[in-house]
Amino acid sequence: FLLIDNNYLILTSFPMRFYGTSENDPLLEIIIYVNPDARPPVYFSDITEVLPESGQIHRRFKENGFKEILVAPTNLQAKILQLIKQEIQYHEKSGAGRIIAKINSLVDTDIIQALYRASQVGVRVDLIVRGICCLRPGLKGLSENIKVTSIIDRFLEHSRIFYFRQGGEEKVYLSSGDWMPRNFYARYEIAFPVKDPVLKVYLRDTVLGNSLADNAKAWTLQPDSRYVRSARKEDESPYRSQFVFTALADNFYRDTILATRAIELS
Repeated sequence: FLLIDNNYLILTSFPMRFYGTSENDPLLEIIIYVNPDARPPVYFSDITEVLPESGQIHRRFKENGFKEILVAPTNLQAKILQLIKQEIQYHEKSGAGRIIAKINSLVDTDIIQALYRASQVGVRVDLIVRGICCLRPGLKGLSENIKVTSIIDRFLEHSRIFYFRQGGEEKVYLSSGDWMPRNFYARYEIAFPVKDPVLKVYLRDTVLGNSLADNAKAWTLQPDSRYVRSARKEDESPYRSQFVFTALADNFYRDTILATRAIELS
């Protein structure tokens, strides 16, 4: 929603590029340009009719690139594939390869194949995928080092976090997009690196760690594509990650690495 020259420009995003068609197909199909003094509103089918230079956005993304952030539909998928490949290389040199991803959906074939290759060399992969997951975990010789968990609870799981151990350097990204073709090729999405060491530890240990420890509302994807409730030992108490996150927020993140900062900001 933009206000331009005292007029209202409402952008409704519909990814209209179908797989296999030209990369020049429009990404924004429905635009409502409203002059407050005119009725009815005027409808356009191309954003360039209202903002002539906007048609250059995609080309500028492609030509100039970015130093830190990853942007779809230009380099987001390619960079994630590169990070997985690097994790494989680190693991082959020194072991302890580790990938954790928290996303809504995993559909992209290239990413799935790369994760299979990581599993085959011994990289431990944990995927927290709320919705669709086309990867099959736990298959001997292919994906036995991959575990897929789905948490279905009171609040909608919607955050996207990518963690790569990278030989101890630990690269962490937060993103707007899932690992799906539509997010990589038919939408504008970004992922940005977390640089603050404190926030890296918080995301790794508190957000991802507690999500992986959930044994109350977590479901585990089986090799045959069935989901089963995460098993709990007889003497183990229920652990509900969303309750943990709510309690942390209510108590200013006490007992986490963010505790001091939270108190300072309160």
